Amino acid sequence: MRATQSLDAALDAHAANPELPMILAGLWDRDSTRYLGARGLLDRQSGEAATVEARFALASMTKPLATVAVLQQVEAGVLDLQAPMTAYLPDRPLEVLTRDGAGTLGRQAPKRAPTLHELLTHTSGFSYEFFDGTLLAAVQAGDVPSLFADPIGGLQAPLVFEPGEAWGYGIGIDIAGQILETALGKKLDAILAEHIFAPLRMTRTSFNPDAEGMAKVHVTAGDALQGLPPAPQHPSGGAGLFSTLEDYGRFLRALLRGGELEGQRILSEAMVARLGQNQIAPLAVTPMTSVLPAMSQDSDMGFGSEASWGYGFLRHEGPGSNGRQAGSLSWAGLFNSYFWLDPTQGLAGVWATQRLPFCHPAAIAGLEAFEQAAYSA
Repeated sequence: MRATQSLDAALDAHAANPELPMILAGLWDRDSTRYLGARGLLDRQSGEAATVEARFALASMTKPLATVAVLQQVEAGVLDLQAPMTAYLPDRPLEVLTRDGAGTLGRQAPKRAPTLHELLTHTSGFSYEFFDGTLLAAVQAGDVPSLFADPIGGLQAPLVFEPGEAWGYGIGIDIAGQILETALGKKLDAILAEHIFAPLRMTRTSFNPDAEGMAKVHVTAGDALQGLPPAPQHPSGGAGLFSTLEDYGRFLRALLRGGELEGQRILSEAMVARLGQNQIAPLAVTPMTSVLPAMSQDSDMGFGSEASWGYGFLRHEGPGSNGRQAGSLSWAGLFNSYFWLDPTQGLAGVWATQRLPFCHPAAIAGLEAFEQAAYSA
């Protein structure tokens, strides 16, 4: 079977699943686009068909882009990875949220402030309310604003563990984005546009695009799937960008090429190599247990193999069962969009749906089938 046929077959097999209204998939090597595919509908109600030009919500696939923008300023000497966040955000309150055996919530001063390094590696102590029961309890009690109801207030959330003592997925890269804005005196959307999108010719990536060709996020409503229109986004380092397969593929190709694409360099080769190294040893990335199943199911982003964290990316310490090699980087977005970057094989792939909850079994099965096809092609 020819490469395109095997990749098409992977999409076709999973597009028949009624749980996946839409599939977008792309595969790239260092020099070119190998494959773009689209199946299904941007919106089941309108019947608008998905195309490879469709825009989709990146959600946490925003984080690698923001991280690269931060690392650009580390290379420029503007930011220091080992500096405490309070060096850049002196007025931002810092407390550790606690909960005793009776469920009583409390707060205490942390031993120290998280560093920029810890913000970028999810070892800062910040979390998300759907992955931490104590933080969720504080949100439900009205003690902490929900990030999803109040995107600005939610970034004032307390820590849930002492900096450097654990790996825990959270809002650290959102706060790193605030540091970047403070350091450069510009909003994050302008920074990303100037330093990443323009050099890489990512012309269809932004926080608030128009509605043309936009995929809706589908959620279960009774016995049907309902498409929700994208909400206006406050530019943030942790989520909020909308993009296309080809635009995101240009970003991944630049990293595969050591930080350069078509003569435009966004990071030095040395920083790209550093970005992909294990930055959290002796800690490890562990499977995430959801406390809000409607938002996210339990997830193992290492897919059964040992995983660590670089800067902005999960790092696979061993080979995966579907093709990606040891040293590959990856991450995902809340609406069941996933990517991987394999420097050893020179391959990068995106498998994107727009479906809640995160880590939906149908989306994971499709991702695995597409990856297998990519490496067998």
